[in-house]
Amino acid sequence: MWGLRALACIALAIAVLLASQLVARMGLAAGGEGNHPPVIDEGSLRIEGPEVVGGAVCGLVGETISGSLKVSDPDGDEVNVTVTFVLVDEWAELLGASEEERVHSITADLVEPAPPSGPMSYEFVANTSGWLPGVYDLIIEASDEEGAKDVLKLERILNLRMEVSPPEASRAWIGAGLVLLACLVIVMAFGFFKAVRRAGEKAERLPPVFY
Repeated sequence: MWGLRALACIALAIAVLLASQLVARMGLAAGGEGNHPPVIDEGSLRIEGPEVVGGAVCGLVGETISGSLKVSDPDGDEVNVTVTFVLVDEWAELLGASEEERVHSITADLVEPAPPSGPMSYEFVANTSGWLPGVYDLIIEASDEEGAKDVLKLERILNLRMEVSPPEASRAWIGAGLVLLACLVIVMAFGFFKAVRRAGEKAERLPPVFY
């Protein structure tokens, strides 16, 4: 009787072991056939701006930056693409930038008509009006309907400068100074020509000298 119980226990243990292995294999199979994240094609990324130097876009605050890229999803899911420009740490500390001033996110638009399969093209436009000057990193995030995502980060891709113009009061003083300078030049020129003419007239009135 004890022998039968022992055999029953051994059989039960073997059955539990086989069941656990089967469940593990099914889990692996389900994971392999589950949702896959989208893939950003880094080589397809194009960024355009007023000037491109060494792979980085340079421009003035207020100018427009545009770009395009391709993203594919192995499962054919709909993909949302977000493009974020982030002011680098040293510039943020130097300017005392808040998180809102430092980070600028834009949703890229899917180029229609989208292909039934394969890579999809996206375009984005960033208006830098109100942005702080400095150097920005670029972060691109592509996420599908299930939340799976791919992230691409490019460092120091944007360099914004701020054009500084003198205030109106300074412009008025500069204009007045230029007018005074022009008047002074005219007076000096008039005096010079008058002195030259007098010297010529005086030379004509002198009697000839004979030796």
